[in-house]
Amino acid sequence: MARIGVVVQKWGEHLSGAERAIYTLISNINNNNEIIVYSSDISKFSPMKNVDVKLFKFTPVELLSSDKTIARIFNKIANFTYPGIKEEVLFFKHFSFSDELITELERDVEKLDLILVTPYLFGAGLFVSIYFGHKTVMIPCYHDEFYAQLKFVNLAFQSVKGFICYSEPEKEQLKQIVGNKSFKVVGIPVESIEVTKKEVQPYLLYLGRRELAKGIVEAIDFVRSYNLVTGDNLKIKLVGSGSLPIPVLKSYAEVDDIGPVTEDEKKQLICNALALVQPSKNESFSLVIMEAMAAGTPVIVNSNCLVTDYFVKKSQAGFSVSSFEDFCVAVQLLKNDRTLRVKLGENGRTFVSENFNKDIVLGRFEEALLFYLRKN
Repeated sequence: MARIGVVVQKWGEHLSGAERAIYTLISNINNNNEIIVYSSDISKFSPMKNVDVKLFKFTPVELLSSDKTIARIFNKIANFTYPGIKEEVLFFKHFSFSDELITELERDVEKLDLILVTPYLFGAGLFVSIYFGHKTVMIPCYHDEFYAQLKFVNLAFQSVKGFICYSEPEKEQLKQIVGNKSFKVVGIPVESIEVTKKEVQPYLLYLGRRELAKGIVEAIDFVRSYNLVTGDNLKIKLVGSGSLPIPVLKSYAEVDDIGPVTEDEKKQLICNALALVQPSKNESFSLVIMEAMAAGTPVIVNSNCLVTDYFVKKSQAGFSVSSFEDFCVAVQLLKNDRTLRVKLGENGRTFVSENFNKDIVLGRFEEALLFYLRKN
């Protein structure tokens, strides 16, 4: 039985992104391993066999704006300007960092066989990767962004034993930065979605956090412009956490701002949608498009995102669009060609079943852990 440390910003089952992915993986391998989780004290979780959770107070995100020195460094990075290395260290010591976590891990490190850090972009994870790199494997959830070019981040990349990625494009992008390091690609488990599928309704579904970086405003603009050009009444339903980046969007007739929903409600919304729209350029996996594929719902993704573009082309389960014109063609085909829509849905179900069902992914994950446990 291996003893594995997991360093993550939040720990729990009702999360999204990197936290949800690692929770899903760990909860399915814990019977064969002893796990110690190191996370923030805002985590909410249920006890789990063979998993010990240690919680620490992290430096608050509010410091990015309230502390003048940290805010100045943050603004540099946000404006694609390289700070000095001392500024980088200071920034990451105030960005989801915990001295107590590092101290606790110093006490525990000798009894751990492996340490997993995910995602790459938070202070505690970066310091752990540098201090304990000889035992650390990073699950970066990487996508091409300015943060990944910072010297302190690159030092963390170079310090670890290797990487576990969720997709081939994520691996290929990261290889361009880190060079000759070890990589394993595992994916994320995706459950099949079985609900009663009603007649498809004329709405697109956006599922995820409401952030400018996720492309939500562009998606809404495309829907509004589509309706102006065609005289149609296409809706876009927004499901997920956070507030809309621009308050006026709530008054748009095309927008149905639903907010957070239960898991069953989410599944029903996915199944009845014309398509799920994933407009983000920056993804390392995109669980939401896999959930749509698993439900037999076509997807529309941004062709500028290497990961989602790759998945759509491999699966033939939707459309990868680079312009408003491409978007219009995709929507028209989905609305007017039921045979095509059904075929895309079947392709998606098959792709997810053959590549990301739980047994396959957990098998890859356990093989990756064994590889790194054996690696000097």
